[in-house]
Amino acid sequence: MIRVLVISLCVLFTYSCKTVQLADLPKQGFLPTEQVVENSYFAKIGEEHIFRANITLFKNELSGLIVIKRIDDQQHRVVLTSDFGNTLFDFSIYSDKYAVNYAMSDINKKFILSILARDFQLFTATRLPVMKKRSLGDEIVYLGKYNKLKNVVVWDNPLARVSRLVYGTPKKAKAVYNYTESEDGKAILSIEHYNFPMRIKLIPLVEE
Repeated sequence: MIRVLVISLCVLFTYSCKTVQLADLPKQGFLPTEQVVENSYFAKIGEEHIFRANITLFKNELSGLIVIKRIDDQQHRVVLTSDFGNTLFDFSIYSDKYAVNYAMSDINKKFILSILARDFQLFTATRLPVMKKRSLGDEIVYLGKYNKLKNVVVWDNPLARVSRLVYGTPKKAKAVYNYTESEDGKAILSIEHYNFPMRIKLIPLVEE
């Protein structure tokens, strides 16, 4: 148990300070603004979104079905189950806190759960306060904070929606949350970390 804890802490320390500079985002030239960007994903109360989920964590693969549902104005529920119907994790997500309803033993570690919870806090956020903006071709790039976390919101003008959310800044990005589409027009959502060995890919079972 002690050996596992030491290894986990070493991995966490190694990755926690790592950031990347995103070449495709501007680093300066932002103008002040005070507004809230509406993110339409997961915004409708009572609507369930069901995805095929593939999660890579410490080179281990988890797969199954994930359900994301906005319960009310304050809460989203995020549940991952295996293909056999076993619950792997179950979160209640709020803008400023989270509750772990269940987590399988392999991921039932505080630092892993806190990273997953933070991911889904940002990923399911429907109102994103921003303080600066800059136009960039067909996009508007905003800088803001959500739950005290610095982030970058990329707005796609032709599609009139958020296409990407970055945890961090353009110079020091820690994770990116993508709301993209494949060539056949189906949504492919993903979470990729730069400071932790985890990647999540979500493909809807039904077209969004």
